[in-house]
Amino acid sequence: MGGFRFKAWLVMKQSCEEEVKHLWEMSRGGVVEKIRICRERFTKVGMGNLKIAIGWNGKNGKKLKDLIDVKIHLNIEIDKDERYWEQRARMNLLKRDNTKFFHNFASQRKRANRIEELENEHGQLVMEKKEMADVARRYFQELFSSGGISNLEYILSGIETCILESMNHMLTENYTMEEIISALKNMGPTKASGGDGFPVLFFQKYWHIVGKEVSNFCLNILNNDGLIEEIHTTNIVLIPKVANLVNLKSFRPISLCTVIYKIISKTTENLLQKVLNTCIDKAQSAFVPSRLITDNILLAYELMHSLK
Repeated sequence: MGGFRFKAWLVMKQSCEEEVKHLWEMSRGGVVEKIRICRERFTKVGMGNLKIAIGWNGKNGKKLKDLIDVKIHLNIEIDKDERYWEQRARMNLLKRDNTKFFHNFASQRKRANRIEELENEHGQLVMEKKEMADVARRYFQELFSSGGISNLEYILSGIETCILESMNHMLTENYTMEEIISALKNMGPTKASGGDGFPVLFFQKYWHIVGKEVSNFCLNILNNDGLIEEIHTTNIVLIPKVANLVNLKSFRPISLCTVIYKIISKTTENLLQKVLNTCIDKAQSAFVPSRLITDNILLAYELMHSLK
């Protein structure tokens, strides 16, 4: 897998460098340059010159037409710059024409999400990075550690077997490259990536270069029980629920996995979806599409109401 990472970095450096640079110039850097050029043209054409608007014939008419054309392009580029900061601030529902507002909001959001201190298990506040890391490590190790598995035979004895032999044969068949490609296509291209820094978009766009090696690696794990520890590294990111947090219980942790690990899990998920309808009971309301856990509450309320 180390060879793949090195090859992928070379592919990104050689094949993507110019395109990424071009995309950056078009999405952000190019906007700033275009605004500057449009403002210079706007000044040269005759910004605010009332004499231009007196007549619409001869040179005056042509000059006024050029002025309007430059003004339109300038407004378009300014609007692009404002939308960039609006998206940066993640204010999808708020519509304002103030770039400075969104710039300040993005900076304020970054400061608010910064963890300056944490409360340890003894209720003491620690501010050193190493001490905060130790507090977080101990908290999540205790949170995700298993307390042991009890005897489940009594509970499972009342559950009937629902997977038929034909279904089991289908589930145990070897995975194919087509299933790997299908799983990759159904993944969000801009989802947050893991520690390797490669987003889903990279694999989708340059699959013709890295696809064979990635597919062979995934199929080796799925079909031949290959080692998965190499890509199983997961970054835990803490999302604050309220402002000014010092207790880890007030954070919502999310896991950022590598894209290759997501491809493997997505491929397995797509296969299991073919038999889930026979495994899930009709009374199951949570974690099922088009069903809500609140349906049980409404049903209980209606039963109590009908029984008076």
